[in-house]
Amino acid sequence: MTHKHSYEAAIKHAYSLRYWEILKSTARYVLSRTIIRRWRTDRIVLPGSSRILYVDPTENRGRILYMTGGMTQPRLNLFWKTAVATFRPTLIVDIGVNYGECLFSVTYPKNSKVIGIEANLNLQPYIERSKKVHPNRKSIKTVYAMASNKDNEKQSFFINKYWSGLSTAALGKRGLSKHYLQHNIPSITLDSLLSQYPLDKEKLLFKIDVEGHEEKVIQGMLHSIKHCPHILGFIEFDSKYLAKSDTDAHAFLSFLQVHFNLYIYLNNQELYHFEQISLEKLQLLFKKKHIHTDIILASQCVSIPEIYSQIIQLD
Repeated sequence: MTHKHSYEAAIKHAYSLRYWEILKSTARYVLSRTIIRRWRTDRIVLPGSSRILYVDPTENRGRILYMTGGMTQPRLNLFWKTAVATFRPTLIVDIGVNYGECLFSVTYPKNSKVIGIEANLNLQPYIERSKKVHPNRKSIKTVYAMASNKDNEKQSFFINKYWSGLSTAALGKRGLSKHYLQHNIPSITLDSLLSQYPLDKEKLLFKIDVEGHEEKVIQGMLHSIKHCPHILGFIEFDSKYLAKSDTDAHAFLSFLQVHFNLYIYLNNQELYHFEQISLEKLQLLFKKKHIHTDIILASQCVSIPEIYSQIIQLD
């Protein structure tokens, strides 16, 4: 166990150093507006494919995507590509598209329906440009709203001016600062969005990355979960972000386990499956009070794609 935790820590440390060095040393100079205009550096060819992604290289997350070739979340990228290839979904939903490095990274099966939901309207021009050149462009629907547990409400969304990935529906106790701009946007539930599809015949693949707002998104898709027997999902779980959204992390884990089998990432290849999960068990597993990891959600009749070296079963 000690060796595994050392490996995980080393991976996280390496990524942190890599991003920091990129920003500190070269990004601000190389990606100046003059060079962007001259070299058209807002266009990224994603690794392992010919898929194109457009980003704003004057914004920090856009810079990171450009400098890493779109590979800021290798764990998610591996899961998404393999899930599309092996699970063969007919209905795909990306909640928290950002620039679309997940949504636009693969070619989807013929006749599949693809939906991307993003609350940050500043990213809309880049998402639409990437969509326009994607092979499934006629099947991709982009929705600019905040996925939540209620429909048609105007809700506050806070856009981080310097790092789009930190834009959020909840700022917590610190409140609004100079780094954030507040916007009012409509909310939408996945149940209302997916109501037009015959869910009992669909295979649903989804990703949720909404900076602590995950519980409300899941609450807004309970009808879909009940009526779609084949579901495979990927969510970010961050106890600090959940607290900012007034979400009880322990209760949220219990809520998820009612509806799914949960598989917790230790590193990019190994998963833990708990018979009964709790925040305390995760704290013991990671040896940390605050938990930041990713979770695979699978309905009862779905087998996890065989892309991991092992799944470790725990009580």
